[in-house]
Amino acid sequence: MVFLADTYSKAGGSIFGTPGTYPLEGGYLYITPVGAPTYAYALGFDTSNRPKFTLVGQTNESSAGGRCISLFLLLFLGIVGGS
Repeated sequence: MVFLADTYSKAGGSIFGTPGTYPLEGGYLYITPVGAPTYAYALGFDTSNRPKFTLVGQTNESSAGGRCISLFLLLFLGIVGGS
């Protein structure tokens, strides 16, 4: 999906959690990249009747810009000790 790749690149490769969805009124998808606004996409169809998401808006505010690393990864890398 091109729209997801475009939003993902805006995020520098990081997105908070999973995309949110709203199935009514045609269907919407919400994606919040790290340090960027939340983007809203509407579900539609192209001329071949294939599903297509179109960017229809974004928030004025940006999400937090920090990145974190999981405890699992820290344990795996041996940066912190397990018990």
